[in-house]
Amino acid sequence: MSKGVHVTPNLDYVGFDPDSPANFRRSVYRFVFRTVPDPLMQLMDCPDASQHAPKRESSVTALQALAMLNNRFLVRQSERLAKRLRHESSSLSTQVRELFELAYHREPEPEEGRLVLALAREHGLANACRVILNSSEFVFLN
Repeated sequence: MSKGVHVTPNLDYVGFDPDSPANFRRSVYRFVFRTVPDPLMQLMDCPDASQHAPKRESSVTALQALAMLNNRFLVRQSERLAKRLRHESSSLSTQVRELFELAYHREPEPEEGRLVLALAREHGLANACRVILNSSEFVFLN
């Protein structure tokens, strides 16, 4: 399975209603009201829906990173992932190792493991999960 597949599913695919808001469905194609711009999509350089845009502009800004870090969907997924990790092990160091396995399909480098463990101790496992889910290694495929 590809990266991320083990981290995000939290639903039963039998009887799955893809249009239900309760399913936290992520989208590639979205219905857009041309008269009501979506602030998150504007922040992510989504073209103006009322005009023809043959090419999407590309940028990476601090506001985009903050918007993703504080996104409600991502916060909920981080909390669910932390709950799953706590259920699987009571040891915080084991939970951090498992977080790397689930998100990146690899063991953490010694320095990575130490930093994420310190973050989890100081700010909680859910916040450590949120940082990992926002990392370039998780978000982008090589």
